[in-house]
Amino acid sequence: MGNLSEQWSGSNGWAINHLLIDGLERLIRDLQKLETTGFGEEICLQVREALHKLSTTQAAPTGASFAPEITNEGGRFHQRYIEWNGNLQNKSLEAVHSRNKLIGELYFWRERMISKLHSGRRQFKVFATDDDFEIVEGVYKQLGTVVAEHPDIFWHLKVSVAKFNAAAKRRQSH
Repeated sequence: MGNLSEQWSGSNGWAINHLLIDGLERLIRDLQKLETTGFGEEICLQVREALHKLSTTQAAPTGASFAPEITNEGGRFHQRYIEWNGNLQNKSLEAVHSRNKLIGELYFWRERMISKLHSGRRQFKVFATDDDFEIVEGVYKQLGTVVAEHPDIFWHLKVSVAKFNAAAKRRQSH
């Protein structure tokens, strides 16, 4: 495992693509639905913990797909999320406007991670390792907990979590 072209469902490369392209997209779409209300601290903390795994990788970067420049962008994405729900359930016009503006920034930093990943792959500097899969799996485990506890809030994200879990199960049988 670790081959640049490895993209079968459940592979290391697929997992990274799935998180950055599908998972974060669906999370942002769910946040957009809550732009006028935000949500409470309990939910916010769970999402923050999942995104923290993406931005710090709990250890040194693997040197593969989660190279420092990608984890740096992950850190910026994480920070924008914290700002997005910084007002918690404040429904003032100012809070709603702030959340609306930060949705655009979340899309921007997600795109930056995807661009850095694709650029590294084109230059043959980036490949995917089992360590990378473990990072993605950690993010999805935390997001899976959030989705299980709040399926009515994260109905876009639950699709991504289910796809990842099914692929991870197939991976174990390989």
